[in-house]
Formats: sequence, C-alpha cells, structure tokens
Amino acid sequence: MNSSKFLVSLFITMLVGSLKAQDLVITNRGDSVKCIITEITPKQICFTYKEGSEIRNAIRPIGLIRKYEKAFYGVDSAFIKSVTPITVNGLPTISISAVDNPRVVNTNYYDLIVTPKGDSLNCKIINILDNGIEYGFSVNGNYMKATLPTEEIKSYKFGYFTKKLVPKYSKSRFSFDIGLGYRTAPYPANIPISYKEHLNKLRSGLSLGTDLTGFLSPLFGLGVRFNYYSSSQQTDDVSINNGTFYTGSISEKVKIMYIAPSLSFRTIDAASQSSFIFSVGVGYMSYRDEFISSQQSFISGKTAGLNLTLGFDRPIGQTKKNSLKFQLSLLSGRLNEIDVESGNATQKIKLEGDNGEGLGRLDLTVGFSFYN
Repeated sequence: MNSSKFLVSLFITMLVGSLKAQDLVITNRGDSVKCIITEITPKQICFTYKEGSEIRNAIRPIGLIRKYEKAFYGVDSAFIKSVTPITVNGLPTISISAVDNPRVVNTNYYDLIVTPKGDSLNCKIINILDNGIEYGFSVNGNYMKATLPTEEIKSYKFGYFTKKLVPKYSKSRFSFDIGLGYRTAPYPANIPISYKEHLNKLRSGLSLGTDLTGFLSPLFGLGVRFNYYSSSQQTDDVSINNGTFYTGSISEKVKIMYIAPSLSFRTIDAASQSSFIFSVGVGYMSYRDEFISSQQSFISGKTAGLNLTLGFDRPIGQTKKNSLKFQLSLLSGRLNEIDVESGNATQKIKLEGDNGEGLGRLDLTVGFSFYN
C-alpha cells in the first residue's frame, strides 16, 4: 500500500472508530445508522458500522431501506476500493484500500447517470429508489436535488469522474417582449385639473422591447437592451396655459425610446431549465411628443436613462431552447431641457426644479426567448 492509500486507510479507520462514519442509512423502521457504505446494487446495500467496540459489516435488501445518503457526514466514500477487517492493539477495526486518486469532495460531483438518449449527468447520487434515482447537482454554486424516473435511466456509476466538470449552459439569448407601460413620474402641481386628467389618461401605453445577451458563464452575461414606448390621447374641453390661455380639444402622441448596454445575472433551475434573469443598464433615452391644440407642436428631448429588469423564462418544446418570457421593468430618466418646434420656429427651453419632464416608467410585458 503506497503512502496515500495508507493515510486514507488510517483516516477512515479513525473515522469509524470514533463514531464519525460519513454515510447514513435509514431503515423502514426509522433506525438511523452512521456507517461507511461500501457497495450499492439495485438489490442491496453493503455497509460497515461500529457497534460498541466492534466494527461490523452488514448487508440490507433495498426493500428494507427507506433512505440512504453517501457522504452525509462530510466525507465522500467514492474513493473506497475494498474493506478488510483487521485488529489493531487487540481491538477489531477495518482497513480501507483507496482508489488511485483519493479525494474528499463535499461540493464536487463525481457520479454518473446515463439516459437512454445518451445524455450524461455529472452529479452526486443520493438515493436509489424503487422508481428512480435521487441525485444532487450544482448550478451557479447552488446545491439542488432532483429525481430521475427508472425509465429515463440507462445506467449509473459511482465515482465515474476524476475531476469536477463545468456544467453546460446556453451561450446566447435573444428575446422580445410586448406589454403595458405605465409612466410613474409625478406631474407639476400647478397645472389645471382638466389637463391633469388628460395627462393621467396618457400615462398608460404600449411597450415593446428586445434583448440580445451573450453569457460568459452560467451566471453572468453582457448584452444590449432596446425599448420603445408609445401612448396617445385626445381630450375635449381642456384648459392649458402655455404662455397663452387655451380651452378646447387637445391631442398628444408620446414616443419614448431607450437603448443601452446591459449587465445580466442569471439563476437556472436545472430540473426544469427555467431561469430568472436580472439585468441593469444605463444608456440613451429620447422623448418626442406631438402636441396638437390650436396649432401643431413637436416637443423633443434626450437624456441618460436607467433600466432595471427582472425576467422569468419558462422553456417550451422538447429542446427547451425556446422559452416563454415574463418580465417586469423599471425605467428612469428626466428631461431638464426640451426643444419645442412650432410652425417654422424652434425654441430651446430649460426645465428647472419641479418643472422637469419625468420619464420614469413601469413595464409589465410577455414574449419569447431563444437560446443557443
């Protein structure tokens, strides 16, 4: 036995001898046994445990086992090659021969499950059930569990991998969405009530958006976000004062565009492949208002805009590369200067204090995402 095998043997001997065996077996009667699981077959489990001062080997049919977990107490038993009863200083114990690459793997997953389609799952097999296999895996550093039915399992093997594998993930995402946008910025307090009612009706509009994101890792991505918002309203018997007092019918068509680079963070549910995506971006926002009262005017401006989005993608279809998209977005921006074009004249107006044009908006949209 080389030095690494000797050290592992000594370590495991100390574990069992001090009641720190790493695996757990729970019988149908509710008995819990701290042990070292040495072999698992579809019909039985072989394990070694300490009873009093004696080290015992046991075999239990799968039908008598409610649950078992390898490495439950912190040390992986996948490196065990053989178990031999020995005597040390007159006391019975065991000697464990390790595989060529002994390892302690609390967070790495070295077991293998192969499906009938040939898909390979790098995971930690937790439990062999009557109707499938319960296994654990890691996504974005988060530990998760799932159960695979027997009919979806071709074969499985403990300790198949000698190193942790990098999970596969979609490298790019293109999506579009459509829904309702609602402007949240308050209006100046000194405007006439009839005009305020007109503006309140103008708050709601159509929101269209698209995203293109490239993921550098399962968690992190960079991309670009584009959004277009449109709202229109015509109201009769409105009173306004734009330097001159006017009462009558007015019509407005508002268009707001936003484009910016985005930084995205993603979490994935490996079982369903659903994902939450949070994005933040700062970029360019433009505003244009076609205003018609006694005459036609165009009000325009541009500013920096901030966008925060929280999206949920639910895969559809067998390939799970296409998803339904549900998204909540918050946009923020403010105009402190506008250009007013009326007839052949264009005037630049500074909006000071509370007179600034707020472009803040809340969007609720649905759409589709396409992954590659």
